[in-house]
Amino acid sequence: MVSSLNSEKKPDAYVMRSVGLELFRLYPTNAEIRKVVIMAAQRSIRFVPKSADFRTEEIYDLCFDLLEKNPSDSKMKALLLEFGRWHFGKLRGGSPTIYDEQAIQNDILVRSK
Repeated sequence: MVSSLNSEKKPDAYVMRSVGLELFRLYPTNAEIRKVVIMAAQRSIRFVPKSADFRTEEIYDLCFDLLEKNPSDSKMKALLLEFGRWHFGKLRGGSPTIYDEQAIQNDILVRSK
């Protein structure tokens, strides 16, 4: 599954949700899966998304769900920071602002209690 997701030139939203997010949900700290899911998501995300398109916030929200299940997992917190920067960078059309960084940190603190 990982290699087939990696080989997709432009995965559609269905593939990202049913394969990418499910792989990530099952193996959130597996470095290879994380890398493949991020790369596939980057290929699937458009600059001007339609409502049915895959969005960065779907991965970001999934990370928070996983963190709530294991609030002391430092790897998940680091991953959330990485995904949060990526998500807010996509929203800003470049890189996240210092305010985005603070928002990510605040969200991590609140959700890991």
